Amino acid sequence: MKSTSVPSSVGIVPEVLTFDNYERWSVLMKNYLMGQGLWDVISGDSAEAFLEENSEALKHLSNKKGKKFEATPDIEQGLVDAHQSVSEACQREVSFKMKNAKALHIIQLSCGRQIQEELCHFELAKDAWSHLSVVYGKTLKINLDKLQQDDDDIVSVKHKELFRMVERGDLIEDIKIDQNVYDDITSTSARTLLHIAVNAGNLKNVEMLVREGRDEFVTKQDRYGDTALALAACYNAKIDIVKCMVDSKMGQMLLMKHNTNGELPVHMAAGKGHKKMTSFLYSETPGEVFKKDSRYRVLLLDRCITAEVFDVALKLLKLYPDDLFHEASYGEINDEEQKEESNKFSTLVSLAKFKLHPNFPNRRFLQPAKYFIYNHLSLKQFEDNYGIPESEILEYIRLIYVDRSVHATSSSVKCWSAPGFLMVSKFLFLPIKLLDRLLHKFAYLLVKVFKYLDIFGTREIYARKYTLYEVVGIIKYLIQNLKGFNGLGLRQASAHEAMLYAAQNGIITLINAMRNANPYLLAVTDNSGRGILWYAILNRRRYVFQLIYSLNGLEKEMIKYRTDSVDNNLLHMAALLVPSSIRGGIWGPAMQVQREIQWFKAVEEVVHPMCKEARNEDGKKPYDVFIESHEELVKAAEKWTKDTASCYIAVASLVLTVMFAAAFTIPGGNNQQIGTPISLDQNTFKMFLLADSVSIITSATSVLFFISILTSSCHAIDFLKVLPVKLITGLTLLLFSVCSMMVAFYAALNMILKQNQTGSRVVVLGPILSLGSVPVFILLASQIRFISRVLYFTMKNRIKG
Repeated sequence: MKSTSVPSSVGIVPEVLTFDNYERWSVLMKNYLMGQGLWDVISGDSAEAFLEENSEALKHLSNKKGKKFEATPDIEQGLVDAHQSVSEACQREVSFKMKNAKALHIIQLSCGRQIQEELCHFELAKDAWSHLSVVYGKTLKINLDKLQQDDDDIVSVKHKELFRMVERGDLIEDIKIDQNVYDDITSTSARTLLHIAVNAGNLKNVEMLVREGRDEFVTKQDRYGDTALALAACYNAKIDIVKCMVDSKMGQMLLMKHNTNGELPVHMAAGKGHKKMTSFLYSETPGEVFKKDSRYRVLLLDRCITAEVFDVALKLLKLYPDDLFHEASYGEINDEEQKEESNKFSTLVSLAKFKLHPNFPNRRFLQPAKYFIYNHLSLKQFEDNYGIPESEILEYIRLIYVDRSVHATSSSVKCWSAPGFLMVSKFLFLPIKLLDRLLHKFAYLLVKVFKYLDIFGTREIYARKYTLYEVVGIIKYLIQNLKGFNGLGLRQASAHEAMLYAAQNGIITLINAMRNANPYLLAVTDNSGRGILWYAILNRRRYVFQLIYSLNGLEKEMIKYRTDSVDNNLLHMAALLVPSSIRGGIWGPAMQVQREIQWFKAVEEVVHPMCKEARNEDGKKPYDVFIESHEELVKAAEKWTKDTASCYIAVASLVLTVMFAAAFTIPGGNNQQIGTPISLDQNTFKMFLLADSVSIITSATSVLFFISILTSSCHAIDFLKVLPVKLITGLTLLLFSVCSMMVAFYAALNMILKQNQTGSRVVVLGPILSLGSVPVFILLASQIRFISRVLYFTMKNRIKG
């Protein structure tokens, strides 16, 4: 928020550059730069003049130096001229650099925060201006992809009419085709008629060309090294078209032919995210391809995990469980640093970026009905497809699961394992065990019916559970390759980067699995000295942060004292404001501030006390960083809290006014002789009096709570407990007052209609009470969830577990 106010304060432009105001911004910025004498740096005149003049000076100097040294009268004057030329060139260079730096700084100041980050790597103001013009300007620039280039290429083909027909998808079965057409290719992309037919998607044309064409024609590659089969895989053609080419006599060669990037058709399909196409091509590709060259299988594994084609990834891992990170994966490179740089893909990093909730099967993340369905879904199909028993997957889940209590065995079973009670338990618990088995079988049958009818979203739950099992299986086989690796092996497998990415994305299952394989991976840091706990705190991943409670000894002590390259400790990281995308799931800015303070307090309890007063490179303490970074959010939270309290105080005041007046307006009237209510001895009157009193007291108390919120100073620490408790207490009392008001309303109507017969009273009271209860139920339904959510996060700091 601060970034948007800086440019206007320095008076450059009235508003910073955003995604939709480039035209107005560029005019104002151009005028400002021209007024400052800096526009020639942007337009290019200054740079071109500098290079031209500088080259003349250097040329003059070189000519002078190139001459043979002779003792002539002009030698001294020549050296003086050369010295002056070089001096002037240096001055012009310094002047150009100063003007360029000023112009670039002005442009950066006049952009929003996100756009400023795009300009950080530019060194010339001219390049930065061109980048903004291309990205945010209104001028459209056309860039043809591979398929669109074919349309222009066909014009230069000899048999262009036939090519046009195939491109449109017209049938060519009845056309007599010249044999020379099979040698004809497009000019730019070097594609054959079969390439064009595959892109058009006409199965009969493809079948005819594959049948009639020569072997060289079917296997012909374009300028990118792509065969017709590769194009079909890349652009997700129909499976029948791919099957037609695969079943041909050249099918095996097509499957094993790579393009200029070293990609097979199955790699291209996986890279584009075509799941069915990838599965089909993998089943048809000869296994010797992946067995002979491990680069192919590692690349396919990386592509499949990135595209979430988990079935192919798991089959590949199961086929090569212990030979994934082989030396051949990185080529024949002797230098260690070059070998690490050559690794441009990482299966572990791809898995660490996969967005699957790390605690999906937990009952807290599923409704009771869906959790019941999840537990009773049978995945026999998983075992049939991969040959991995479900019990093996469940055992591994227990090993790496974040909430182990979900899968823990009840301790009540152990107390009956003593020898003395063994025989007794068999007889006593036999009926219970039989009943339990019957209930489980009934539950499994019921869930099968739910899945068949797709009730309660059972098929979606089944798909998610199946995906979870596939991911767990992939993790299991991947981690097998890490056991026993040394430092070089871990770096080649990108295990360190995977740990940091997993911490950033909250994939606690992968972190636990890699930790079990190699405990030293928990100590990994990036080039700034930040480890997995730094990334967990910066991205608010509480399950990853809770790993610190399981650390012992030296490792935990090192984390307490560790700082990054700018002297920030863990508490400084907790003090930074996280992006709004991470805070998006929390209700309202007040709850966001509360969550931020809870994070700060949780980290504060973990680190060494000296970290509370430690200063970073900017000389700031953690709490100072917290106050500074959360200033705007605290203001928004204060406004939200007071606006909410103002809305509630209006309702509470109205209820208080009405119920106070109703207390002196007795239903049924008073006795004229003694002044007491006529219905004084009736139970209905007592109900009215009690409900009216409760409504007055609770509404008055809620008004006082809301007034205390409106008059409070609202510091950041107040949002931890004080303000949420006041708000929830006032709202709860308001709900009680509204409910009491409805009870008093019912009692008053009952006393007014007491002289009527019972039937007429029911006829009158029934509809009135039914309609009158609607707003109460709406109010309760809309506020109870909010109250429960605030209480859930206020009563206990969930960050600490």
